[in-house]
Amino acid sequence: MLKIKKRLVNLKSVILKLKKKKTSLKFKILIGASSLIIILMIYFSLSLILVSREDIVLAKLRNSYHFELSCHENCRLNREKEINKLIDLLKQENKKAEEKIKNIILNKEEEIEFKRELIKILGKVYGRENIPEYLKLYLEDTTAETTLQATIINSFTIEKNEELSTKYYFNLIDREVDLNLKLESINALSNIQNKKNSFSKAQIELIGKIILNQKTNNKLRASLIFLLNDFYPLFPIEAQKILKQIYNDKDIDKISKIFATDILNRYLKNNKLTAPEASHEEWSNYYNN
Repeated sequence: MLKIKKRLVNLKSVILKLKKKKTSLKFKILIGASSLIIILMIYFSLSLILVSREDIVLAKLRNSYHFELSCHENCRLNREKEINKLIDLLKQENKKAEEKIKNIILNKEEEIEFKRELIKILGKVYGRENIPEYLKLYLEDTTAETTLQATIINSFTIEKNEELSTKYYFNLIDREVDLNLKLESINALSNIQNKKNSFSKAQIELIGKIILNQKTNNKLRASLIFLLNDFYPLFPIEAQKILKQIYNDKDIDKISKIFATDILNRYLKNNKLTAPEASHEEWSNYYNN
């Protein structure tokens, strides 16, 4: 009997120890789980603190260009919201936002339309005359994306001095560069305020030379003919001479002749010219080739 009692006592002791171990294990698991939850909460809290407002805005805008190839009404509204937020940040002289935008624009891996939008935003915030230095340097980079260079020219005045800007644009027009760069340079020249001090006879001679060159692209020729309209009040003799050459040159296309005739007839008091007629097909070929 004594032996049985001892065994029962030992069994009870073992059972108690096991219960204590289980309780201890549950407690340890509870402590461990609580610690993990606290660590995760701290991690997410830090993440929210470290991810800045400009990061969130730029990420949303980037995703808009990366994943929404066809941007419809909702997409445009959401995109506009993020653009306005970014404009507000830049107006507050947010240096982090400025640096992040710079890094995105100079990153060749980024979506080009996203970068074009950022350049346009900078133009709105800083004003046309306040081009960032890195964008000026980008224009001189022969390996740069020409589409972005064209957007920079469209968004900023390259030099605060309009005479220097004019020389810069004509230099691009005369060089072997991308067509979009030439077209944006012509648009920029049309926007020059002080044309009297910025335009010269040498420039109008260059315009005539390019227009009358048979190898000149149709869109480039048309843009330069329209630019002659800005030169005409300053250099009427030279402008009229070039426009009449276009009109009389049998090798110049009909569409260019129509544009030239329209400008000439605005200034000629007498002897108005009759513009040639062009078919729908000729108009279509002119702009698509």
